[in-house]
Amino acid sequence: MRIDETEVKKRRIDRRIIIGIALIAIVISMYHFAAPLLENNSFDIKMALSTDSYIVGSKITNFLDAVNEGDTATAYKIYGGSDLLAPSAIALTFSNNGIDPGCIIDVNTTSKEIYKEQAVVATECNVSIRDPYGQVSGSTPIHVYFKLYDTDKGWMITTISFDRPLTIDYNSTDTESLSDDGTAGRLAVKTTSSSLMVKNIEGIRAESVKGEMADTIDLLKLTVGLNVGSDAVDMKDVVISVNHDKNANILIYAGNNENEHMMKGFSTNSASQNLRQLLIEEGNSQKYFVVEKIRDEDASFSLKDPVINSGDLITVYIATVSSTSTGYSYLGSIYIPSLSASGLNIVPRTTVNIVFTPESGSITSTDLTTPSSYGTKETVQLFP
Repeated sequence: MRIDETEVKKRRIDRRIIIGIALIAIVISMYHFAAPLLENNSFDIKMALSTDSYIVGSKITNFLDAVNEGDTATAYKIYGGSDLLAPSAIALTFSNNGIDPGCIIDVNTTSKEIYKEQAVVATECNVSIRDPYGQVSGSTPIHVYFKLYDTDKGWMITTISFDRPLTIDYNSTDTESLSDDGTAGRLAVKTTSSSLMVKNIEGIRAESVKGEMADTIDLLKLTVGLNVGSDAVDMKDVVISVNHDKNANILIYAGNNENEHMMKGFSTNSASQNLRQLLIEEGNSQKYFVVEKIRDEDASFSLKDPVINSGDLITVYIATVSSTSTGYSYLGSIYIPSLSASGLNIVPRTTVNIVFTPESGSITSTDLTTPSSYGTKETVQLFP
């Protein structure tokens, strides 16, 4: 039987319509099935970002609250960087930048950015100003900038800045994690080369009037210069931390006259007098370091303005007098009737970490381990 050509065309059209309707039905059903998944996924992403934002904000709030309450131990638990190696370093850093305990009135977060495991936060702290009688006479805003990393122990503050905003490194490939090497949970942050360079470290032991040597290193003598091509460094802007075991001293330059921090009896003319004051006066060895010129090619260095340039060399003295050495009378060529304890105890086989933190630029960190025996030597070579 022959089918009419018109009928054939009609059947083809009907078949196409049926197939089209079926395809539309499939697409609609797939959309209704997939839409909840897409919505849920978007919701999860938004929830994750919102949660991170809340946690990061809480970390900053808790940290600044602890600083304001003078609870540096709590603040130190939130901090995981390598610049501030002891709770006292946090208090000193904030105090040097105009924020003392009890003076923060309120804090405003001016910006917050989170990218993967990194976050940067800018805050404005409204800080009270007190007159010479201790009465509040006004307030001033102080900007504090933070950088945080999301580690296996949660979000941790790794960098704090007072002079410029911090930024996220979008090209970072570093995998930064909390170390398990006994460094009190500090974050192992990689640093680039610093402008400062420690060339040599000697340890000097105290000596009695009878010639008996102390069992500890009681004075560190560091030869310090600059790396090639480095900019000038003002030692008044450098903070030095000395750490061993659980003991740490955070030191500033004895001639730093900012915020009334200058060491009592500091001399702008005599380096030996400053060293003597460092060793005699109680508490000085836990607060200050002193310096002495070795080579000053451009006459830029003075005790009042200890600026070192490329090619210059200075000696940095750090007092490490132990409690058992306070009864000794000589330290090097200096006669001192009574030495002041530093809170440190550098006996043989002690691992010591010395960190120079300039106002700008990266830190210089030097690790050394004292010999197994000091023998009869008054001066012990420690580094290199």
